[in-house]
Amino acid sequence: MMLGRWVSPAKLNLCLHITGRYDNGYHALQSVFVPITLSDSITIYRRDDARIERSGGLDDVEPEADLAIRAARLLAAEMGEAPFGITIDIDKQIPAGAGMGGGSSNAATVLVALNVLWEAGLDGDALRDLGARLGADVPFFIDAVPAWVEGVGERITPVQVADADFLVVVPPVHVSTATVFNHPKLTRNQPLTKMSALSQAGLAAEIVVNGHNNCEPVVLEQAPEVSEVFDWLEEFGRPRMSGTGSAVFVVVDDAAVAAAALNRLPARWRGWHCGIWSGSRRFDQGAE
Repeated sequence: MMLGRWVSPAKLNLCLHITGRYDNGYHALQSVFVPITLSDSITIYRRDDARIERSGGLDDVEPEADLAIRAARLLAAEMGEAPFGITIDIDKQIPAGAGMGGGSSNAATVLVALNVLWEAGLDGDALRDLGARLGADVPFFIDAVPAWVEGVGERITPVQVADADFLVVVPPVHVSTATVFNHPKLTRNQPLTKMSALSQAGLAAEIVVNGHNNCEPVVLEQAPEVSEVFDWLEEFGRPRMSGTGSAVFVVVDDAAVAAAALNRLPARWRGWHCGIWSGSRRFDQGAE
């Protein structure tokens, strides 16, 4: 029996500042995350047994390693046991390994959905705490609103960001986040931006248009096809990378510009015209 279908949005990093490194090896960062209208959809079915299973998703990701399955099993363990079994069907549209948070979004969406379906009764803080045990980006996707993100990704402050349209292009290249963050040429001493400064009129808008990503020089050196996408997109705006790539985007002022660019997009790349996502998480029953 189908229990419902949920939106699982992608995200873009409008900036990514590496401000230091912790003793445990993790990097301190500051970033503005925005959810975008490119999304996966997740349908949850009730089972006659107590199992938690997956259908759909990425063929090269084993179910046991899938963040969506791990999220469901983590919530079940938190409750003691799940009240009934489920099958999670994932219609994947967000490219993997592109810095757009597809797996993290899937995990957060499953937590949000099952919190309702299983009547777990967890509030947002508790869901974010569970999400942090699955991955640094998962807590952001619990609410999926534009946010200023700090630490290793666990400190999240919602921010007002002007509406924007993005032309997003992803080449068939997987960029290793670990390789980027361990690269000797990575800038790790970006000056801190204070939240009070971000709140000033105009600064958030400036980041939308001109945000900076410290990981770009390393990735452009290591992944020539990402560099090629940068060169191709310069005709349409100032290219930027989301996270550690391989997704590259520009802010566009006109939907016609995005449409014209996508008509000329090389066949080996994937591209989308996206806005900032907002609205109902649930396809069929309103926001939950």
